[in-house]
Amino acid sequence: MKKINKFLSLVLGTGMIIGASGCKGNNGGFNMDETDADITEITILSGDMDTYQTDGVDKNTPVYQALKAAVGFDVFAKTGVSNDQLPERIKLLHSTNALPEVFRIHGPYNSTLYQYLIEEEAVVAIDEYVNEATKDVYPYLYEHMKQFEYMKSNVTYANGHIYFVPTYWGNEKCMYVRTDWIDNLNAKLGNILVTEGVISSASQMTNDLYEKHKYVVPTTLTEFYRLARAFTMHDPDGNGVKDTYGYVTETNRDYDSWMYVACDTGWKQWMEDVNPLTGAKVNAGTYVNSNTSDGSKIATAIFSKMYKEGYVTPSSVSNTEGLKQDQFTKGQAGMMYQQVERYNYVARSIAQLTSGDTPQERFQNAMKRFAIALPPAGKNGTYGGHSPYSSCYLPGPAINANMSEARIKKCLSLFEFFYSPEGQKLFTYGVEGVNYETQADGTIKMLNAVDQYGVMDRLTANNDNAARFTYMMELPYQTLGIITNGDKIVDMITKTNASQCMSDYLDVITPTAEKWIVRADECFDSTSWLMMRNVEGDCFADWTFDEKTWATDGWTKLYTVSSTLNTKWSSYVNTYNKAYKGTDMYDEYNAYVASGVLQKRPGL
Repeated sequence: MKKINKFLSLVLGTGMIIGASGCKGNNGGFNMDETDADITEITILSGDMDTYQTDGVDKNTPVYQALKAAVGFDVFAKTGVSNDQLPERIKLLHSTNALPEVFRIHGPYNSTLYQYLIEEEAVVAIDEYVNEATKDVYPYLYEHMKQFEYMKSNVTYANGHIYFVPTYWGNEKCMYVRTDWIDNLNAKLGNILVTEGVISSASQMTNDLYEKHKYVVPTTLTEFYRLARAFTMHDPDGNGVKDTYGYVTETNRDYDSWMYVACDTGWKQWMEDVNPLTGAKVNAGTYVNSNTSDGSKIATAIFSKMYKEGYVTPSSVSNTEGLKQDQFTKGQAGMMYQQVERYNYVARSIAQLTSGDTPQERFQNAMKRFAIALPPAGKNGTYGGHSPYSSCYLPGPAINANMSEARIKKCLSLFEFFYSPEGQKLFTYGVEGVNYETQADGTIKMLNAVDQYGVMDRLTANNDNAARFTYMMELPYQTLGIITNGDKIVDMITKTNASQCMSDYLDVITPTAEKWIVRADECFDSTSWLMMRNVEGDCFADWTFDEKTWATDGWTKLYTVSSTLNTKWSSYVNTYNKAYKGTDMYDEYNAYVASGVLQKRPGL
């Protein structure tokens, strides 16, 4: 409580958070007296995906040459370290005076690194250079940074400043469903209803029964459970072998977030508590961590039932994202929650197992075998998803503070170009006459090559410095509109973004949370994971699916929590609140909210 009082006395007594920024004079080998004309290159350090691990990239592509001509210097995007390793690499480089001009950080989400860099005065306060007084110099970067103004109030250790350029992030995941399997099930629905005890003979099948019991792409959790069960039990691929599952997931549990959102809670977030049975708010205006909410308990119970009954692939407990995707495309599982942007990759993979005279024909036929949809809604109509970020951004560039003013401003000019219409057009479409041409009516026709399936990818699929730079800066999802099936992909991402679950107050890390939230999240992950898989005792609820009554009793059954799970959950919450400081974090967080100093996220 002393920490809370200290914070409140600071913010309430002054009306603002006061701090200083600067540098300790450690120039890291940069010439502090250089002029603009002396600077011919900028180096960016970024942890990247496997595609970008090699430093021997092409610096002569038309897009990169256009970038260099626009900004007036070379941009070297240096990689070779994973995202997980990047924070320690940055600390090491700082300690040895070897930090490059720009490096990629996750800002307040990785509060340990962010606070370290701020305390070391190793990073530039972006808002000291990009603000109301300089908006004519950096108009596009200024507009971009305005949406993150809340950080000045909410990130209490940041001295009222923002020390990196947050990049775009949205919830870009959706449900993939094998519609060919749905068609196969509906084609033999009469026989299935016999098996389920609805009718005694397929000859009793009627149009009314078909409409009542047909399988559909699920829009609710009850439809999702019923379809997952049917995909597992009723031979949807028609091979006569019991070798299919309803749903596949992976070890990255962010991909289970949609189930928790459907149960009226968040995913490792601070949310107003909601009763998942009624949808009513509990103690409105008070925030709880979703890790211990009743909604999370019910979501865990649903997964526990599905794992016990074998509707989830057993390998989900160890799947990588790639293995999960393979099991969907190869016909082992009928549903998965995956990035919308993977649509063409999924279609190409299914095309390899699809008939057709040409690769293009197989690709077109493959697209008819699956659909993408919003994740199913819970009892109260809530749906969506999220990652464990209490934020709305991905990692972005920070600028080394131990450089000349001229070099710092060069870095800012690079970011300004990226967010300008000219920059966005270059990174989206490429170079006119090479990557695209403008038609007489003003529309753009892409000239980029397509693969054997007739699929054209983003320019960022290239491994050059321009592509690496755009990977670091995260192009808006609307730029996907130029690729094959771009309209469909952008439309779905627009919808998933609209259903994104976020905390009202972003990036709020209290003093206790700085030390404990990572361990508390790990406690939630490991404990709920054991409950879901019934590892330490049967946590699943003992109820039986009945096709005849599911339309009326489905929600009651699905939201049932067993006495075993209730007991284990209560024990877990007690451990979370005491051993992992959940109660202290709750008290501090709500004190911060009550102080009136924090800013709500944009749009609220």
